[in-house]
Amino acid sequence: MPGWLGDNIVTIVNGVSFGLLLYLLAVGLSIMYGMLGVLNLAHGALYLIGGYVAVVIVAGDMSWTTFLLALTVAALAGGLGGAGLALATRPVSKRGRMHEALLTLGVALAATTLLTVFFGGEPRSVPVPEVLSGSVDLLGHDYPVYRLAVIVLGLLIALGVELLLEHTSLGATVRAIVADRDMAQALGIDVRKVYIGVFSAGSALAMVCGVLGSPILGVGPGVDGQVLLIALVVVVVGGLGSARGALFSAVPIGIVQNVGTALVPPARTIPAVRRDDDPAGVAAAGPRPRQGAGGLMKNVLGAVTSVVLVGLPFVADTYAIATITQIVTYSLLALSLLLMMGHAGMPSLGQAGFFGVGGYTAGLVAMHWTSNAVLVLLSAVLAATAVAAGTGWLLVRSKHSYLIMLTLAIGEILSFVAIAWVSVTGGSDGLANVPYFTLAPADLSIPGQVYWFVLVVAAVIVLVLRQLLRSPFGRSVRGIRDNEQRMRALGYRTRVYKFAVLCVAGAISGAAGALWVTQTHYISPGDMGFLASAFALLAVVIGGVHSMWGVTLGAAVIILVQNLLPEDLQGAGPLVLGLVLVLAVYLLPNGIASVRVRT
Repeated sequence: MPGWLGDNIVTIVNGVSFGLLLYLLAVGLSIMYGMLGVLNLAHGALYLIGGYVAVVIVAGDMSWTTFLLALTVAALAGGLGGAGLALATRPVSKRGRMHEALLTLGVALAATTLLTVFFGGEPRSVPVPEVLSGSVDLLGHDYPVYRLAVIVLGLLIALGVELLLEHTSLGATVRAIVADRDMAQALGIDVRKVYIGVFSAGSALAMVCGVLGSPILGVGPGVDGQVLLIALVVVVVGGLGSARGALFSAVPIGIVQNVGTALVPPARTIPAVRRDDDPAGVAAAGPRPRQGAGGLMKNVLGAVTSVVLVGLPFVADTYAIATITQIVTYSLLALSLLLMMGHAGMPSLGQAGFFGVGGYTAGLVAMHWTSNAVLVLLSAVLAATAVAAGTGWLLVRSKHSYLIMLTLAIGEILSFVAIAWVSVTGGSDGLANVPYFTLAPADLSIPGQVYWFVLVVAAVIVLVLRQLLRSPFGRSVRGIRDNEQRMRALGYRTRVYKFAVLCVAGAISGAAGALWVTQTHYISPGDMGFLASAFALLAVVIGGVHSMWGVTLGAAVIILVQNLLPEDLQGAGPLVLGLVLVLAVYLLPNGIASVRVRT
């Protein structure tokens, strides 16, 4: 068939099949959030587990009975896993939805790391069942029968979900809980049972999707993050809690993804996210914990700590100095997130994007303009602030779950630019061989002097930020965090304050990125992706969302786990950090800073 449709029919139908896979993944996620308020960040890990179920069961046997067995095992295992997640999130549900999301994130980190340990880091392929291994003529093109079968099965499941939700008493119960959970509970509906049932069904669909998608997308580390990000976009665009909306958004997004991949093969296509307000609220900041011991003790401890930090290069070896320099730098990234979450009530899963902007800017300025450390640092701060300002106008108009989705999307877009702009950034290989920065009379090729430089910059940033938070501006920001409507009624331009917070946080992240490059002389897209943002968030959770010294301890945990694991366990870092996150959510809901020592 001549014309554009004939030339692109394969890409379009591939997009439809991919979109229906996204629907199977997103519909459970959507209903979970719409009904239960749980943002399940382990959904991508469930998909990946389903893929590995296919790897183990199908192996070299391409019979349809083996593939059907894989689907059955995945559905049963997904149902049990979903019930387990539902029970695990119940104890923390009263603390706020952010704790539930963080718990599932910790589970995801641990699960995906275990999969990598057991199956290795190489991508795996799953054969197509023999009965579906042929091809048919599609407008003059050979098209795989398996992909058509995925489309048919996806439509049948969508039809089944629609009939279940719209034409059965169980569906009416689910819709009632989505519409008004409290009223449904008052009417005698056992919300707890439905809660577990929906979690189980959504998780089962995710693992079935992993089996179906394994012959198309393959199975391996990183696949879980990619499908989760796009599934979250489907959920937001289609509407939280809407199965029909998930279907009508998944197919167009699948087509856009495939067309984008065909046009730009080396990189990922990041679909746009709809802006909206969410009254439910995923990440409302909790009450601020009481301050600790008296000011005199704090001052004494602060003075002792300062003396120890300044004198460290005289007594520590090179490795210890380099490690502590990394901790100080990473603390600044966590501090920018603490400013957004703890003081402004604006959670972010894309803060590492601004860290990467600062790092890349510092490297490029040092390589092509000047290696003067002050000018390099200022350039990085200005670039990260400009990017934060450019995206801030959109972020300040969003709240809660939509804010999380938007920051996630912005972080991924920045990572995408770093991958695609090969001539400037080095692409996926990163920017290497950044020259030593200069700062006469200091010699920044010596680790001890790099440490002092980083320590001085960090001290200045912390002092300025402390004064800012103690000022009327800081008090106004906390007032907006606690009750934005009241502050708006009092005449405060709340969006202006939130925009300023975003810019300040972006500047701090950019400075941290520049300081990181000062030490490593290298920056890559991996330093600004979702996992990097998740680790920064973990540092804040461990330390406490209101404590500057707490996030420093959290950053130390992140760096030490990554650096001090034995060589044969280096890949297990995310597993340890995931378990730490789970324990922190259960045992230290307000972080290390909330611990009080009784005397």
